[in-house]
Amino acid sequence: WSLPPSAPAKWVSHADEAKYAGQLLELLDASVRACLLSDVPLGAFLSGGLDSSLIAALMQRHARQVRTFSIGFEGDDSFDETPFAEQVASLLGTQHTTFRVTPQALDLLPRLVWHHDQPFGDSSAIPTYLVSRLTREHVTVALTGDGGDELFAGYQRFYAASLVERMHSIPRPVWQTMDRVLAGLPEGTGYYDLLKRGRRFVHGAGQTIRLAYFDWVRLFDADQTRALLPSLGSADPAGLHFSAAVTAPGVAGLLDANFAMYLPDDLLVKLDRSAMAVSLETRAPFLHRDLIAFAAGLPFNLKLHGRTTKRILKRAARGLLPDAIIDRPKHGFGVPLGAWLRRDMSQVRDILLSDRARARGLLHMPAVEKLIDSHTQRRRDHGQRLWTLLTLEMWLRLFIDPSRLETYV
Repeated sequence: WSLPPSAPAKWVSHADEAKYAGQLLELLDASVRACLLSDVPLGAFLSGGLDSSLIAALMQRHARQVRTFSIGFEGDDSFDETPFAEQVASLLGTQHTTFRVTPQALDLLPRLVWHHDQPFGDSSAIPTYLVSRLTREHVTVALTGDGGDELFAGYQRFYAASLVERMHSIPRPVWQTMDRVLAGLPEGTGYYDLLKRGRRFVHGAGQTIRLAYFDWVRLFDADQTRALLPSLGSADPAGLHFSAAVTAPGVAGLLDANFAMYLPDDLLVKLDRSAMAVSLETRAPFLHRDLIAFAAGLPFNLKLHGRTTKRILKRAARGLLPDAIIDRPKHGFGVPLGAWLRRDMSQVRDILLSDRARARGLLHMPAVEKLIDSHTQRRRDHGQRLWTLLTLEMWLRLFIDPSRLETYV
């Protein structure tokens, strides 16, 4: 089975939009009901965002008592969504549990790499594993909001791509000049750091819409990749691979590629490995096949309409959730990794710059040292990139090096 291609934008009357929203809610409600079939204790992850909150609201229709779970971290309040989750839980009347932890990210590194069975660069594996482990102490099955952003264009990068389409007349040298100016300014590590977000946008803009989008989702841009792997020369195979995967024009084609690549190769891998590591079963109501096919057939402007993401899903949620939750800006599930690593880089240096790592000859070590120094000196936030390199080195140590195999069960 393959995802049907997304329908193009078309004019929709107010009455038709209301009909689509009603059909969407019926399909999602049916999917939630199916996911509630269980003979073991069941709950839901609740971030306080639209997707997980809507799942919890629909669960309340059909379950006597819904248990919900959220997790927060110390180090940077901009990453902490637990106040929103607690607000939703209070409004819905769920039995809510908030976990607040202060993990040492590098202490979890070997365990996460072991369970993922591969070098996995998405640092949101940290909170996903922790909330799964803590949730499993209370229930055996948990529903999630995974898939909502992928079906209904929930990421701001889709709006950014639409801007690039409209700004195609701006010459590339203008974008490059702006990029050089912004590159000289220090980046913060906060989730909503405007300079970091603005620099990402400018660095991608000026290219084709496909390559611009890929620049926003990749962890290492083309220049950083070539610096770490000089043998590539001027090639950018990752960018070419992604561009070839986009089979439809415009932002709708990016949405399809995102669903076909990012969802199964990142989000669902992360959740499956993290939950199964602690024997927690997770279910994603948004990913019922009938709902996916319905969403694909909706006019694209019912998903992304100007700056409004997930337009039709927000319409369907009115009356079930307060507008403050429905219209809250998108917030990804993550940890303040950049801030954590800036506090103490000794372990990062010990692992990435070790004799063991140097002897591999895999990465160009001056480029690795540059990433570490730039992050430590607060010029750039390389937290996600350093985490990716750490997972690679730890995977090599656990699975490739000829030594006694350690297990993390």
